[in-house]
Amino acid sequence: MSKVNAYIDGAFFQDGVRGQGMSMRMDLKALVEELAGDGEVGEIHYFMNLSSGVQYPNRRKNDEKLMARYEDQGLTVHIGRTEQKAQVFVDRGVDTRLSAKMMADAYADKFDTALVISRRPDLEPAITAVREAGKTVNVSFFRFVVDPTNELEECCDNYAVLTNEQVIRHKIEGPQPNF
Repeated sequence: MSKVNAYIDGAFFQDGVRGQGMSMRMDLKALVEELAGDGEVGEIHYFMNLSSGVQYPNRRKNDEKLMARYEDQGLTVHIGRTEQKAQVFVDRGVDTRLSAKMMADAYADKFDTALVISRRPDLEPAITAVREAGKTVNVSFFRFVVDPTNELEECCDNYAVLTNEQVIRHKIEGPQPNF
């Protein structure tokens, strides 16, 4: 049985989940276990940036609660920094932190398969490097109607569409979307 470590791009994942009207209050560990299939799940890493506490204090508190819930499920949460450009908040460092952690774990032989939950194109060099190190990289993410492409689909070993039904199956609480 292969050992699977998961690397979740929290910003993209949250946008995908919330943008489709689903709740982030889920058993994320169980979702990862489902996506890992027959593999034995080792470490699960969640990478994100917190909302600005100055402009959005309630959203910041909700982000912190969400991260605490995921830590209680056994995930390791990695926090990057948020940069403000005019009126837009930009996540910084998520791709770098995720890439560095996945590559370090690959070279430390901590997994056989990396499960990447993202569609961030900047992860392609890290995925390629991990594959060149002899590891398998599986990518999973939603397929959107407006923008169905995921550039990571071309550079990984296996790509699987993350479905709304999979997320809903692991929902703890929150609204039931109408599809």
